[in-house]
Amino acid sequence: MSLSEANNLALHMLRKIDLEKIANRHVNSCSEEDIFLVMYLRAVMSQEKNVILKLPSEILGNLFRIKKLIQNMIDIGINKKIIILDLVSNENYYEGCECNIERLN
Repeated sequence: MSLSEANNLALHMLRKIDLEKIANRHVNSCSEEDIFLVMYLRAVMSQEKNVILKLPSEILGNLFRIKKLIQNMIDIGINKKIIILDLVSNENYYEGCECNIERLN
């Protein structure tokens, strides 16, 4: 995929979740949630069939809005399996989420 095609696809996905305003921001102007979603978009655009997120709290700082972020990831509409690797102590943050949660001990 060319750089232009990748930029257009990323902008299209950001529009789906009403975040196109972050498309041209520098990383220091973005929230942790914005950075998390952009990292997710980059993973989605790869040729891998699964998206694996390891310890999202290390990126986000906390998991209070993780359900909303997971819903945004689902709303983007890419047909890839989302696998989240996280600690058992964070399990309650993911209750009711529509993705696979793998427990790390």
